[in-house]
Amino acid sequence: MEGQNPNQTRLRLRAPTTATLAISFSWSRHYVRLQMDVFLDLWGVLLDENKMNMEYNERASSILASRFGGDPAKWLFAYNRAWESYRRRFEATDWDRTSWSDVAGELDVRLISETLDDIGVESRPLDILRFSRSLEFEVVSSVARCHPDAPGAVRRLREKDHRVHVATQAGEWNAIGALEASGLLGEVHGIFSGSSQNTSKNTGRYWTKVLERTGSPSGDCILVDDRLDYLEAAASVGIAAILMDREEKTARSDLPRFVQERMSSLALLPPYVESISRRSESRTAD
Repeated sequence: MEGQNPNQTRLRLRAPTTATLAISFSWSRHYVRLQMDVFLDLWGVLLDENKMNMEYNERASSILASRFGGDPAKWLFAYNRAWESYRRRFEATDWDRTSWSDVAGELDVRLISETLDDIGVESRPLDILRFSRSLEFEVVSSVARCHPDAPGAVRRLREKDHRVHVATQAGEWNAIGALEASGLLGEVHGIFSGSSQNTSKNTGRYWTKVLERTGSPSGDCILVDDRLDYLEAAASVGIAAILMDREEKTARSDLPRFVQERMSSLALLPPYVESISRRSESRTAD
């Protein structure tokens, strides 16, 4: 079931192609304009992570209460406790020793099992893993909201023939549900997820697999993310790292060396990508 959308939504993505060149001439100079692969983080860059964090557990516990019965407040308490356990175990994972599918599969089952145990529910779903991911899909589909600057930035990048991808730590079903709900599913060329890469986004292996799948040189790729550990992993394989810092918490003087730029809005991204995709060369007169 790894990477499968529980609601059987079919996703058709454009097949990645090798980078193409668009050449324009201007008086005594000509410019080689590269088609870039731009990878955007899902929760935090494209979608409002703060809103999701505030609403996710409440929505999940409400759905569980309606399906199994009981006080929604008790479900929320139980789900919050199980979620904290999930988060601690996931963050403590040694990704050199295990795979994303093994870790996420075990923790997704434990999340539901521990919540049901806390409430005292005896009747369990036959396939708890499938149930857990179906619940996740349903919840993100109801709480996902774009940042206001996201649709326009994606549109302008596509208008310039750059390829726009989503790169997330979450499972494919999470990304599909969230993008579909926010209206961006049909606007991206590809989705790279924890389940598709089968490793954590903060490992070089995740990004090596990304480059293999796109067939693009790392120098033609950009990642925009709000987490430094994800940016560092991408930079380790040659991908340009841009920190999304909407609240401008990090001074430019404090940026790690692997970060090439800091942005407070996605509206700044299309002109930045255009500026680095143009490479000027001397034109030899006939």
